[in-house]
Amino acid sequence: MINLGKLLLLKISGSDGRIYFGQDAITNSGVVGIDTADNGFLKIAPQLQDVPARDIVLGGQNFKWANPLTAEKNATATTGAFSTFGKSTHKGEIIKGNEKCSACIMSVKIVPGTNSNVTDLRVVSWGLGSPYGLAFDRGQAHYC
Repeated sequence: MINLGKLLLLKISGSDGRIYFGQDAITNSGVVGIDTADNGFLKIAPQLQDVPARDIVLGGQNFKWANPLTAEKNATATTGAFSTFGKSTHKGEIIKGNEKCSACIMSVKIVPGTNSNVTDLRVVSWGLGSPYGLAFDRGQAHYC
């Protein structure tokens, strides 16, 4: 899957030796809508969608949009949450979570001298539109 959300590098290094960074959301609401077509992402990568960090159960709400991916006049597409444009969902449908999610703050451990240098990807918090402004208190609790 291509994720065209913005990587928001927070350049925060915790006392735990981890680097913290934010990953923006693809959409404004978890639903790929006509606004995604307006910003150009839909034509570049029609497979894009937001990805939750953990499994979620959908309520089955779908949205009908004009379909900009076809030349057919008056064509529409129905799209559900956490799905690609034009894919409807149903009540009770489970969307699998992934640690490589969108709309989140993640952290990694940098290990000098290793093959990849970056290990142990962790989701710190998720469900955030454009996470930025991360800070830690003395007890290492984080705030966005």
